[in-house]
Amino acid sequence: MDYLLFVISVLIVIAVIVGFHEFGHFVAAKWSGVHVLKFKIGFGKELFSRPDKNGTDFSIGILPLGGYIQMLGEHDFPDYKKIPNPEKLKTYSEASLKEQAIIAFAGPFANLILAVLAFSLVFMIGVKDLAPLVGHVQKGSLAEEYGLQTGSKILEVDGYKINSFTDINTRLASRMGESGTIDIKYIHNESYKSTSIEINDWLNDSSQISPINQLGISPFRPPIIESVVEGSAASEMGLFAGDKITSVNEIEILTQEDLIQEISSRPEEEVQFVIERDGVALSKIWVIPSVNVDGKIKGRLGIYFIPISKLPNALIIEITHNPITALAKGTERTIEYTLLILDSIKKLIFGQVSTDNIGGPIQIAQLSGSAAKAGLVPFITFLAIMSINLGLINLLPIPVLDGGRLVLIGIEKVKGSELSEAFIEYSYRIGVFLILGLSIFAIFNDISRTI
Repeated sequence: MDYLLFVISVLIVIAVIVGFHEFGHFVAAKWSGVHVLKFKIGFGKELFSRPDKNGTDFSIGILPLGGYIQMLGEHDFPDYKKIPNPEKLKTYSEASLKEQAIIAFAGPFANLILAVLAFSLVFMIGVKDLAPLVGHVQKGSLAEEYGLQTGSKILEVDGYKINSFTDINTRLASRMGESGTIDIKYIHNESYKSTSIEINDWLNDSSQISPINQLGISPFRPPIIESVVEGSAASEMGLFAGDKITSVNEIEILTQEDLIQEISSRPEEEVQFVIERDGVALSKIWVIPSVNVDGKIKGRLGIYFIPISKLPNALIIEITHNPITALAKGTERTIEYTLLILDSIKKLIFGQVSTDNIGGPIQIAQLSGSAAKAGLVPFITFLAIMSINLGLINLLPIPVLDGGRLVLIGIEKVKGSELSEAFIEYSYRIGVFLILGLSIFAIFNDISRTI
Protein backbone atom coordinates (compact mmCIF):
# COMPACT_ATOMS: atom_id res chain seq x y z
CA MET A 1 0.00 0.00 0.00
CA ASP A 2 2.88 2.37 0.86
CA TYR A 3 4.50 1.62 -2.49
CA LEU A 4 1.27 2.43 -4.34
CA LEU A 5 0.91 5.70 -2.43
CA PHE A 6 4.55 6.46 -3.21
CA VAL A 7 4.08 5.96 -6.97
CA ILE A 8 0.77 7.84 -7.15
CA SER A 9 2.11 10.82 -5.17
CA VAL A 10 5.17 11.13 -7.43
CA LEU A 11 3.06 11.01 -10.58
CA ILE A 12 0.60 13.58 -9.23
CA VAL A 13 3.33 16.05 -8.25
CA ILE A 14 5.17 15.81 -11.57
CA ALA A 15 2.03 15.79 -13.72
CA VAL A 16 0.50 18.79 -11.93
CA ILE A 17 3.56 21.07 -11.83
CA VAL A 18 4.67 20.19 -15.38
CA GLY A 19 1.11 20.43 -16.71
CA PHE A 20 0.65 23.87 -15.16
CA HIS A 21 4.01 24.98 -16.53
CA GLU A 22 3.11 23.96 -20.06
CA PHE A 23 -0.37 25.45 -19.66
CA GLY A 24 1.34 28.79 -18.98
CA HIS A 25 3.20 28.55 -22.29
CA PHE A 26 -0.04 27.48 -24.02
CA VAL A 27 -2.08 30.43 -22.72
CA ALA A 28 0.66 32.91 -23.66
CA ALA A 29 0.96 31.42 -27.14
CA LYS A 30 -2.80 31.65 -27.69
CA TRP A 31 -2.79 35.23 -26.38
CA SER A 32 -0.02 36.06 -28.87
CA GLY A 33 -2.01 34.47 -31.69
CA VAL A 34 0.57 31.74 -32.28
CA HIS A 35 -1.01 28.46 -33.33
CA VAL A 36 -0.33 25.57 -30.96
CA LEU A 37 -0.11 22.20 -32.70
CA LYS A 38 0.21 19.95 -29.67
CA PHE A 39 -0.16 20.10 -25.89
CA LYS A 40 1.19 16.94 -24.30
CA ILE A 41 1.69 15.83 -20.69
CA GLY A 42 4.07 12.91 -20.38
CA PHE A 43 6.26 11.03 -22.84
CA GLY A 44 6.04 7.83 -24.83
CA LYS A 45 2.95 6.13 -26.20
CA GLU A 46 -0.17 8.25 -25.98
CA LEU A 47 -2.88 7.01 -23.62
CA PHE A 48 -5.24 9.78 -24.64
CA SER A 49 -5.35 12.15 -27.60
CA ARG A 50 -8.04 14.57 -28.68
CA PRO A 51 -7.89 17.57 -31.01
CA ASP A 52 -9.93 20.69 -30.30
CA LYS A 53 -11.83 22.78 -32.85
CA ASN A 54 -8.78 25.02 -33.38
CA GLY A 55 -6.56 22.14 -34.44
CA THR A 56 -4.59 21.74 -31.20
CA ASP A 57 -4.02 18.12 -30.24
CA PHE A 58 -4.24 17.48 -26.47
CA SER A 59 -2.66 14.22 -25.32
CA ILE A 60 -1.33 12.32 -22.32
CA GLY A 61 1.75 10.10 -22.59
CA ILE A 62 2.26 6.81 -20.79
CA LEU A 63 5.10 8.30 -18.69
CA PRO A 64 3.84 11.51 -17.00
CA LEU A 65 7.39 12.68 -16.25
CA GLY A 66 7.41 15.83 -18.34
CA GLY A 67 5.51 17.57 -21.08
CA TYR A 68 5.68 20.13 -23.85
CA ILE A 69 3.69 22.31 -26.23
CA GLN A 70 4.49 22.33 -29.94
CA MET A 71 3.95 25.67 -31.69
CA LEU A 72 3.63 26.04 -35.42
CA GLY A 73 6.97 26.99 -36.98
CA GLU A 74 8.93 26.33 -33.77
CA HIS A 75 10.49 23.07 -34.98
CA ASP A 76 9.81 20.54 -37.71
CA PHE A 77 6.49 18.86 -37.12
CA PRO A 78 5.57 15.62 -38.96
CA ASP A 79 1.86 16.43 -39.23
CA TYR A 80 2.40 19.95 -40.53
CA LYS A 81 0.89 19.09 -43.92
CA LYS A 82 -2.29 17.77 -42.26
CA ILE A 83 -3.15 21.24 -40.96
CA PRO A 84 -5.82 22.92 -43.12
CA ASN A 85 -4.72 26.27 -44.54
CA PRO A 86 -1.46 26.52 -42.51
CA GLU A 87 -0.55 29.72 -44.36
CA LYS A 88 -3.38 31.51 -42.51
CA LEU A 89 -2.01 30.54 -39.11
CA LYS A 90 0.57 32.54 -37.18
CA THR A 91 3.87 30.73 -36.57
CA TYR A 92 6.20 31.12 -33.62
CA SER A 93 8.85 32.73 -35.83
CA GLU A 94 6.31 35.35 -36.92
CA ALA A 95 5.69 36.38 -33.33
CA SER A 96 7.46 39.55 -32.18
CA LEU A 97 10.41 39.24 -29.80
CA LYS A 98 8.19 40.63 -27.05
CA GLU A 99 5.59 37.94 -27.70
CA GLN A 100 8.26 35.23 -27.78
CA ALA A 101 9.63 36.48 -24.46
CA ILE A 102 6.15 36.44 -22.91
CA ILE A 103 5.60 32.87 -24.14
CA ALA A 104 8.95 31.77 -22.66
CA PHE A 105 8.36 33.48 -19.31
CA ALA A 106 4.74 32.30 -19.00
CA GLY A 107 5.73 28.72 -18.05
CA PRO A 108 7.78 29.63 -14.95
CA PHE A 109 5.24 32.33 -14.07
CA ALA A 110 2.47 29.71 -14.17
CA ASN A 111 4.44 27.65 -11.66
CA LEU A 112 4.50 30.61 -9.29
CA ILE A 113 0.73 31.06 -9.76
CA LEU A 114 0.25 27.37 -8.96
CA ALA A 115 2.29 27.82 -5.78
CA VAL A 116 0.13 30.79 -4.74
CA LEU A 117 -3.04 28.75 -5.31
CA ALA A 118 -1.65 25.72 -3.47
CA PHE A 119 -0.49 27.74 -0.47
CA SER A 120 -3.83 29.58 -0.44
CA LEU A 121 -5.64 26.24 -0.32
CA VAL A 122 -3.44 25.18 2.59
CA PHE A 123 -4.36 28.34 4.51
CA MET A 124 -8.06 27.77 3.80
CA ILE A 125 -7.88 24.14 4.96
CA GLY A 126 -6.00 25.27 8.05
CA VAL A 127 -2.35 25.33 9.00
CA LYS A 128 -1.45 23.26 12.05
CA ASP A 129 2.08 23.56 13.38
CA LEU A 130 4.05 23.27 16.58
CA ALA A 131 4.38 26.36 18.73
CA PRO A 132 7.86 27.98 18.60
CA LEU A 133 8.85 26.49 21.96
CA VAL A 134 12.29 24.98 22.51
CA GLY A 135 12.13 21.35 23.60
CA HIS A 136 15.24 19.25 24.16
CA VAL A 137 18.55 21.11 23.93
CA GLN A 138 21.49 18.96 22.83
CA LYS A 139 24.54 18.99 25.08
CA GLY A 140 27.49 20.85 23.58
CA SER A 141 25.29 22.44 20.89
CA LEU A 142 25.22 26.07 19.81
CA ALA A 143 21.82 26.42 21.47
CA GLU A 144 23.21 25.33 24.84
CA GLU A 145 26.34 27.47 24.43
CA TYR A 146 24.30 30.61 23.78
CA GLY A 147 21.75 30.11 26.54
CA LEU A 148 18.63 28.64 24.91
CA GLN A 149 16.77 26.38 27.33
CA THR A 150 13.89 23.95 27.29
CA GLY A 151 10.67 25.98 27.41
CA SER A 152 12.13 29.10 25.76
CA LYS A 153 9.66 30.67 23.34
CA ILE A 154 11.31 32.04 20.19
CA LEU A 155 9.92 35.45 19.17
CA GLU A 156 12.26 36.59 16.39
CA VAL A 157 15.13 35.27 14.28
CA ASP A 158 17.23 37.91 12.53
CA GLY A 159 14.41 40.41 12.91
CA TYR A 160 11.75 38.15 11.38
CA LYS A 161 8.70 37.44 13.53
CA ILE A 162 8.34 33.76 14.43
CA ASN A 163 4.84 32.29 14.60
CA SER A 164 5.59 28.56 14.52
CA PHE A 165 8.43 26.09 14.87
CA THR A 166 8.56 25.74 11.08
CA ASP A 167 9.31 29.48 10.88
CA ILE A 168 12.42 28.90 13.00
CA ASN A 169 13.70 26.25 10.60
CA THR A 170 12.93 28.43 7.56
CA ARG A 171 14.80 31.45 8.93
CA LEU A 172 17.79 29.31 9.95
CA ALA A 173 17.83 27.69 6.49
CA SER A 174 18.07 31.14 4.91
CA ARG A 175 21.47 31.58 6.60
CA MET A 176 23.03 28.46 5.08
CA GLY A 177 26.58 29.04 3.88
CA GLU A 178 26.89 32.36 5.73
CA SER A 179 29.12 33.67 8.50
CA GLY A 180 28.31 36.25 11.14
CA THR A 181 25.61 36.02 13.80
CA ILE A 182 22.09 34.64 14.04
CA ASP A 183 20.15 37.04 16.27
CA ILE A 184 17.41 35.43 18.34
CA LYS A 185 14.89 37.06 20.66
CA TYR A 186 12.96 34.84 23.04
CA ILE A 187 11.07 34.60 26.33
CA HIS A 188 12.11 32.32 29.17
CA ASN A 189 10.31 32.24 32.50
CA GLU A 190 8.44 35.41 31.50
CA SER A 191 11.72 37.30 30.94
CA TYR A 192 12.53 38.77 27.52
CA LYS A 193 16.00 37.78 26.38
CA SER A 194 18.16 37.90 23.26
CA THR A 195 21.27 36.17 22.02
CA SER A 196 23.55 36.44 18.98
CA ILE A 197 24.85 33.06 17.87
CA GLU A 198 28.14 33.23 15.99
CA ILE A 199 28.28 31.13 12.81
CA ASN A 200 31.01 30.40 10.31
CA ASP A 201 30.05 28.88 6.93
CA TRP A 202 26.78 27.77 8.54
CA LEU A 203 25.69 24.35 7.17
CA ASN A 204 28.12 24.76 4.27
CA ASP A 205 28.82 21.04 3.93
CA SER A 206 25.66 19.59 5.47
CA SER A 207 23.05 18.16 3.09
CA GLN A 208 21.19 15.89 5.51
CA ILE A 209 21.22 17.93 8.75
CA SER A 210 18.26 20.22 9.30
CA PRO A 211 19.06 23.74 10.53
CA ILE A 212 17.28 23.24 13.87
CA ASN A 213 19.24 20.05 14.51
CA GLN A 214 22.47 21.87 13.70
CA LEU A 215 21.48 24.55 16.18
CA GLY A 216 20.80 21.79 18.69
CA ILE A 217 17.11 22.11 19.49
CA SER A 218 13.92 20.18 18.91
CA PRO A 219 10.27 21.21 19.28
CA PHE A 220 8.65 20.96 22.70
CA ARG A 221 6.85 17.61 22.93
CA PRO A 222 5.97 16.40 26.44
CA PRO A 223 6.52 12.68 27.27
CA ILE A 224 2.84 11.70 27.23
CA ILE A 225 2.12 8.04 26.43
CA GLU A 226 -0.08 7.21 23.43
CA SER A 227 0.11 3.42 23.80
CA VAL A 228 2.08 0.70 25.57
CA VAL A 229 3.73 -2.28 23.84
CA GLU A 230 2.21 -5.53 25.11
CA GLY A 231 4.65 -7.57 27.20
CA SER A 232 7.10 -4.65 27.54
CA ALA A 233 8.55 -3.18 30.72
CA ALA A 234 6.05 -0.34 30.50
CA SER A 235 3.19 -2.86 30.33
CA GLU A 236 4.48 -4.82 33.31
CA MET A 237 4.94 -1.56 35.26
CA GLY A 238 1.28 -0.77 34.73
CA LEU A 239 1.70 2.31 32.56
CA PHE A 240 -1.32 3.44 30.55
CA ALA A 241 -2.17 5.71 27.65
CA GLY A 242 -2.34 9.29 28.89
CA ASP A 243 0.35 8.81 31.56
CA LYS A 244 3.08 11.45 31.61
CA ILE A 245 6.53 10.53 32.93
CA THR A 246 7.86 13.56 34.81
CA SER A 247 11.11 12.26 36.34
CA VAL A 248 13.64 9.42 36.18
CA ASN A 249 15.83 8.89 39.26
CA GLU A 250 14.88 12.43 40.40
CA ILE A 251 16.00 13.90 37.05
CA GLU A 252 13.25 16.14 35.69
CA ILE A 253 11.82 14.97 32.38
CA LEU A 254 10.28 17.72 30.25
CA THR A 255 10.38 16.34 26.70
CA GLN A 256 10.17 13.07 24.83
CA GLU A 257 13.87 13.39 23.95
CA ASP A 258 14.75 13.78 27.64
CA LEU A 259 13.01 10.49 28.45
CA ILE A 260 14.50 8.62 25.49
CA GLN A 261 17.97 9.81 26.49
CA GLU A 262 17.59 8.72 30.10
CA ILE A 263 16.01 5.34 29.36
CA SER A 264 18.40 4.35 26.56
CA SER A 265 21.43 5.14 28.76
CA ARG A 266 20.23 2.88 31.62
CA PRO A 267 20.00 -0.73 30.38
CA GLU A 268 19.48 -3.28 33.19
CA GLU A 269 19.38 -0.48 35.79
CA GLU A 270 16.78 -0.17 38.54
CA VAL A 271 15.08 3.15 37.96
CA GLN A 272 12.60 5.21 39.98
CA PHE A 273 9.88 6.82 37.87
CA VAL A 274 7.44 9.56 38.77
CA ILE A 275 4.31 9.40 36.62
CA GLU A 276 1.53 11.95 36.39
CA ARG A 277 -1.88 10.30 35.93
CA ASP A 278 -5.09 12.33 36.03
CA GLY A 279 -3.29 15.07 37.96
CA VAL A 280 -1.94 12.67 40.57
CA ALA A 281 1.78 11.86 40.94
CA LEU A 282 2.64 8.14 41.19
CA SER A 283 6.02 6.58 41.97
CA LYS A 284 7.23 3.30 40.46
CA ILE A 285 10.56 1.44 40.60
CA TRP A 286 11.48 -0.90 37.76
CA VAL A 287 14.48 -2.47 36.06
CA ILE A 288 14.92 -1.24 32.49
CA PRO A 289 15.42 -4.17 30.09
CA SER A 290 18.17 -3.98 27.47
CA VAL A 291 18.03 -4.34 23.69
CA ASN A 292 20.73 -4.54 21.04
CA VAL A 293 20.46 -1.62 18.62
CA ASP A 294 23.02 -1.74 15.81
CA GLY A 295 25.53 -3.46 18.09
CA LYS A 296 24.93 -1.12 21.04
CA ILE A 297 23.17 -2.16 24.23
CA LYS A 298 20.44 0.31 25.17
CA GLY A 299 17.55 0.46 27.57
CA ARG A 300 14.00 0.34 26.24
CA LEU A 301 10.70 0.96 28.02
CA GLY A 302 8.21 -0.05 25.31
CA ILE A 303 5.96 2.97 24.79
CA TYR A 304 4.72 5.16 21.97
CA PHE A 305 4.33 8.90 22.48
CA ILE A 306 1.26 10.85 21.44
CA PRO A 307 1.48 12.28 17.90
CA ILE A 308 1.60 16.00 17.15
CA SER A 309 -2.15 16.02 16.42
CA LYS A 310 -2.90 15.03 20.03
CA LEU A 311 -0.56 17.44 21.79
CA PRO A 312 -2.14 19.91 24.25
CA ASN A 313 -3.64 23.00 22.57
CA ALA A 314 -1.04 25.26 24.18
CA LEU A 315 1.67 23.52 22.13
CA ILE A 316 -0.14 23.73 18.78
CA ILE A 317 -0.62 26.67 16.43
CA GLU A 318 -3.66 26.27 14.18
CA ILE A 319 -4.74 29.03 11.81
CA THR A 320 -7.51 29.02 9.20
CA HIS A 321 -8.17 31.94 6.83
CA ASN A 322 -11.06 33.00 4.63
CA PRO A 323 -10.42 32.82 0.84
CA ILE A 324 -9.37 36.47 0.46
CA THR A 325 -6.93 36.44 3.39
CA ALA A 326 -5.73 32.97 2.36
CA LEU A 327 -4.88 34.30 -1.11
CA ALA A 328 -2.84 37.13 0.43
CA LYS A 329 -1.09 34.67 2.76
CA GLY A 330 -0.49 32.27 -0.14
CA THR A 331 1.12 35.06 -2.17
CA GLU A 332 3.26 36.07 0.80
CA ARG A 333 4.40 32.47 1.39
CA THR A 334 5.21 32.03 -2.31
CA ILE A 335 7.37 35.17 -2.30
CA GLU A 336 9.11 33.98 0.87
CA TYR A 337 10.00 30.58 -0.60
CA THR A 338 10.93 32.11 -3.96
CA LEU A 339 13.46 34.41 -2.30
CA LEU A 340 14.77 31.56 -0.15
CA ILE A 341 15.25 29.26 -3.16
CA LEU A 342 16.87 32.04 -5.23
CA ASP A 343 19.25 32.69 -2.35
CA SER A 344 20.06 28.98 -2.16
CA ILE A 345 20.76 28.82 -5.92
CA LYS A 346 23.06 31.84 -5.62
CA LYS A 347 24.93 30.20 -2.74
CA LEU A 348 25.31 26.96 -4.72
CA ILE A 349 26.73 28.87 -7.69
CA PHE A 350 29.24 30.77 -5.54
CA GLY A 351 30.18 27.72 -3.45
CA GLN A 352 28.71 28.97 -0.16
CA VAL A 353 26.81 25.72 0.32
CA SER A 354 27.76 22.19 -0.66
CA THR A 355 26.65 20.75 -4.00
CA ASP A 356 25.60 17.69 -1.95
CA ASN A 357 22.38 19.64 -1.38
CA ILE A 358 21.41 19.15 -5.04
CA GLY A 359 18.70 16.49 -5.31
CA GLY A 360 17.37 14.56 -8.28
CA PRO A 361 14.38 12.38 -9.15
CA ILE A 362 15.03 9.83 -6.41
CA GLN A 363 15.00 12.47 -3.69
CA ILE A 364 11.92 14.11 -5.22
CA ALA A 365 10.18 10.73 -5.21
CA GLN A 366 11.14 10.05 -1.59
CA LEU A 367 9.97 13.48 -0.46
CA SER A 368 6.73 13.15 -2.44
CA GLY A 369 5.96 9.84 -0.76
CA SER A 370 6.80 11.15 2.70
CA ALA A 371 4.66 14.25 2.19
CA ALA A 372 1.72 12.16 0.96
CA LYS A 373 1.96 9.88 4.01
CA ALA A 374 2.08 12.93 6.31
CA GLY A 375 -1.30 14.13 5.08
CA LEU A 376 -3.07 16.40 2.60
CA VAL A 377 -1.69 19.73 3.84
CA PRO A 378 2.00 18.62 3.85
CA PHE A 379 1.50 17.12 0.38
CA ILE A 380 -0.02 20.31 -1.05
CA THR A 381 2.75 22.34 0.60
CA PHE A 382 5.40 20.09 -0.97
CA LEU A 383 3.71 20.43 -4.37
CA ALA A 384 3.79 24.24 -4.03
CA ILE A 385 7.50 24.26 -3.15
CA MET A 386 8.33 21.90 -6.04
CA SER A 387 6.35 24.14 -8.40
CA ILE A 388 8.44 27.14 -7.32
CA ASN A 389 11.60 25.09 -7.81
CA LEU A 390 10.58 24.06 -11.32
CA GLY A 391 9.71 27.62 -12.28
CA LEU A 392 12.96 29.11 -10.99
CA ILE A 393 15.17 26.37 -12.41
CA ASN A 394 13.57 26.92 -15.82
CA LEU A 395 14.59 30.58 -15.60
CA LEU A 396 18.27 29.71 -15.37
CA PRO A 397 20.11 31.17 -18.40
CA ILE A 398 20.80 27.77 -19.93
CA PRO A 399 19.80 27.09 -23.56
CA VAL A 400 16.91 24.56 -23.82
CA LEU A 401 15.44 26.09 -20.63
CA ASP A 402 13.04 29.03 -20.69
CA GLY A 403 15.72 31.26 -19.18
CA GLY A 404 18.11 30.34 -21.98
CA ARG A 405 15.46 31.15 -24.54
CA LEU A 406 14.95 34.56 -22.92
CA VAL A 407 18.72 35.18 -23.14
CA LEU A 408 18.72 34.32 -26.86
CA ILE A 409 15.75 36.63 -27.42
CA GLY A 410 17.62 39.38 -25.58
CA ILE A 411 20.74 38.87 -27.70
CA GLU A 412 18.63 39.03 -30.87
CA LYS A 413 17.02 42.26 -29.62
CA VAL A 414 20.41 43.87 -28.96
CA LYS A 415 21.89 42.54 -32.20
CA GLY A 416 18.97 43.87 -34.23
CA SER A 417 18.78 40.82 -36.48
CA GLU A 418 17.98 37.13 -36.28
CA LEU A 419 20.53 34.77 -34.78
CA SER A 420 22.08 32.25 -37.13
CA GLU A 421 20.78 28.69 -37.02
CA ALA A 422 24.33 27.46 -36.32
CA PHE A 423 24.61 29.72 -33.24
CA ILE A 424 21.26 28.55 -31.92
CA GLU A 425 22.11 24.91 -32.59
CA TYR A 426 25.44 25.09 -30.76
CA SER A 427 23.79 26.95 -27.89
CA TYR A 428 21.23 24.19 -27.51
CA ARG A 429 23.94 21.54 -27.62
CA ILE A 430 25.74 23.28 -24.77
CA GLY A 431 22.44 23.54 -22.89
CA VAL A 432 21.70 19.83 -23.31
CA PHE A 433 25.23 18.99 -22.13
CA LEU A 434 24.82 21.16 -19.01
CA ILE A 435 21.38 19.76 -18.18
CA LEU A 436 22.53 16.16 -18.64
CA GLY A 437 25.58 16.83 -16.48
CA LEU A 438 23.48 18.40 -13.74
CA SER A 439 20.95 15.54 -13.92
CA ILE A 440 23.66 12.88 -13.64
CA PHE A 441 25.21 14.72 -10.70
CA ALA A 442 21.82 15.02 -8.94
CA ILE A 443 21.10 11.31 -9.45
CA PHE A 444 24.59 10.46 -8.13
CA ASN A 445 23.80 12.49 -5.00
CA ASP A 446 20.49 10.68 -4.62
CA ILE A 447 22.18 7.28 -4.83
CA SER A 448 24.90 8.37 -2.38
CA ARG A 449 22.21 9.25 0.16
CA THR A 450 20.65 5.81 -0.04
CA ILE A 451 23.83 3.72 0.42
